[in-house]
Amino acid sequence: MIRILFIVPYPQLEKTVKYVIGHHPDRDRLQVDIKVLSVEDTPDFAIDQYDVIIARGYMAEQTSAQYPSLPTIHLSISGFDIIKAMAECCRTWHPRKVAILGFDQQIYDVKDICHLFDTDVEVFAPAPHKELGKTLETALAHGCDALIGGYSANILAGQYHMASTVVQTGRDTVLQTLNEAIHTVDQIRQERVVSQMHRTIIHSSKDGILYVDAGGTIRVCNQAAGKMAWNAV
Repeated sequence: MIRILFIVPYPQLEKTVKYVIGHHPDRDRLQVDIKVLSVEDTPDFAIDQYDVIIARGYMAEQTSAQYPSLPTIHLSISGFDIIKAMAECCRTWHPRKVAILGFDQQIYDVKDICHLFDTDVEVFAPAPHKELGKTLETALAHGCDALIGGYSANILAGQYHMASTVVQTGRDTVLQTLNEAIHTVDQIRQERVVSQMHRTIIHSSKDGILYVDAGGTIRVCNQAAGKMAWNAV
C-alpha cells in the first residue's frame, strides 16, 4: 500500500484528484488522504503517516522544508492550464491588461500563448508568499486590471478589488504527478530492499569485508574483518 497525502489549494481540484485516483490502474495500491489547505494552513501529521506528499505551489515548498525526509512531489502547472485560465479571464472580465503570476517554468510558453489573445499581458516572476502584496501593487501600477495565478494570489487580488482567475490543474497533470509519486515510493522501497540485502551479505559473510573511504575513514567492517584485526594485534 502506498500512503499519499494529496494537498490541494482549492476545493474544485479535490474532485479532479478523486476522479483520477478512482480511474487509476494502481488504485488498489493507493491510500490517499486529500486535504484542502491554503498556504496559510500548516500541515501537521506524524512523519511515518505517509510515504509521499503531493502539493502545489507555495504549499509544496512549505512541506518540502517542514518534512525534508519525506518526498514532496510538486503538482505543476501546464501550458494548457494557463491557456484555459487566460481564455476564462478574457471571457469573464474583458481585461485591458492581464498580470500572470508565479509560473517560472512556463514563462516562455506564457509569452507565446498570450499572442493568441487580443489583450496585453505582463508576466511576473514567482515571489515569496509574503511579497505577493507588493507584486500585486506593482501589477496595478503597470496598468493590469486582471490577474491569473494560484489560489493564494487570487484571494489576495480580491482584497485589492482586482479581477482574477485561478489557474486550475487538469486531469492529465494530476495523473502525471500521481504516477511520479508512485514511481518515487516504489524506487525508495526497492533501494531499501537492496541496501538491506547488502548489509545482510556483508555481516553474515565468513570473509572479512572492509571498506575505507578516500579520507581514510572506515565505513564498513564486518565481524570477520574485526576478528582478523583483533588477532593481528
